[in-house]
Amino acid sequence: MKIASHRFSLSTGLFKNWSLLTVASIVQTGLGFLATVRFARVLEAEAFGMYTVVITVVGILQLVAVLSIRNVAIREISRRRELMLPVALRSARLIGVATALCSGMLALYLSTEQGLNGWGVILSAILLLFANSLWTFTETLAFAVQEMRFSSILSITGSLVWFAAVVLVPASMLSVPLALAMFAVIQFLRASVYLLIEWRNGYFRRTAHGATVESAISAQALLKQSLPILGSALLAVPVMQLPLLFLGKFSGVEQVGYYGVGNKLTQPIALISSTLFHAIYPRLSGTFTGDPALFRRQAETFFFLLAGASFVFALSFGLFSREFVLLLFGSGYEPVTATFSAQIWMVSLWVLNNYFGSLLMASDNERSLLSVSIVNSIIIGAASFVGAQYGAFGLAVTSLVSCVITFFGYQWFLRRTVAGLLSEGRVLVMMGVLTAGAGATVSMSLSGLAERSALFAAAVISGVILQRRWLPDPMSVLRTRVKEV
Repeated sequence: MKIASHRFSLSTGLFKNWSLLTVASIVQTGLGFLATVRFARVLEAEAFGMYTVVITVVGILQLVAVLSIRNVAIREISRRRELMLPVALRSARLIGVATALCSGMLALYLSTEQGLNGWGVILSAILLLFANSLWTFTETLAFAVQEMRFSSILSITGSLVWFAAVVLVPASMLSVPLALAMFAVIQFLRASVYLLIEWRNGYFRRTAHGATVESAISAQALLKQSLPILGSALLAVPVMQLPLLFLGKFSGVEQVGYYGVGNKLTQPIALISSTLFHAIYPRLSGTFTGDPALFRRQAETFFFLLAGASFVFALSFGLFSREFVLLLFGSGYEPVTATFSAQIWMVSLWVLNNYFGSLLMASDNERSLLSVSIVNSIIIGAASFVGAQYGAFGLAVTSLVSCVITFFGYQWFLRRTVAGLLSEGRVLVMMGVLTAGAGATVSMSLSGLAERSALFAAAVISGVILQRRWLPDPMSVLRTRVKEV
């Protein structure tokens, strides 16, 4: 009875945490998307591109500013909660120093490379960098004790305030400097409130029960253990950030604006999948050591569910991308149609690649993950460099092709490290379906509505037949997994 009760509590806690993060992500993404629609409609594509460039540079430097201490700090605090105070102070000191150094790099880059003479934009970008670092620090402490409700509530509140600010400001006053300043102030206030809540809830009074400060992990060890994770995160930069910088350099900020709109449209699936990975990662890690057979079954189930959902999502939005873009952004952004169609398939494959990375981490194969990250960064970086010279659509297509290549790279590493993890035949069939769907969707994105509707119907019918003949029944698999729990 105790074992059954423990398993039920694990399942309940997993669902609760994932539900909180997912609801917050959906609300945050939805409001952020609506704010982007308003922002993109008011500003020209060039101004929106400049805003996207600044946010991209802040995102790149943010990786260095927080030093990837999050994972190590969560692990240390979750194992010994009474040592939260020393671990928190040492993490804060390291993050503070790194953020200060990155703020200088940010000011230098914006004033030289981008030619921004107005200090309003630069100061707002620096404030945003510090606010994001403070938010990462406070969220790390809460996640370490598996308390995610504050993060969800504050994320939703911040999104509401940001959306209200963008909507209520008159169109004649809305500009890139003002938008950056509002966003930075809202982020800083949100992080500050989070820190105050943690202080009042006693997060910094956990050194007790005979524990000494010296028994906590040192700042040097904290940094040393975080550096490999930081390296993997920096290797992921070519996937998310560098393409926009290449695009701005070779094709102009107007093309960055077009590509940025497509990024915003594809953001929901990326955020929802990210929260799902945060929720299932501890479960996969536990079953790998406790029950390897169950780990393999869970890994295959999650993969096919993700692949099926990605296919339906990408097919639906990719085929009708023109109507979707015109409805939300107007005729001025019609050139985004084919770009968005390619981007949605690229993000769908990126979700599956991230899932493979989670499997490598869950099976204690961090070195293999670092190796595949190096290979992927070279492939995607080269593809982005070439594609950015042909505008937003060229970048989207080369990024899609690079995701197909890296998919097979992940498969090769998984087969080498964990024998029999996924059925190779089924994975190849699913990948063939995704690749064919991507090619057909992108090539027909500018065709007539009747042709695209016919293709959609044919794809749905083919998908149902394929699922019944070659893939496991999702409801049957789900019932089996429930019985196992």
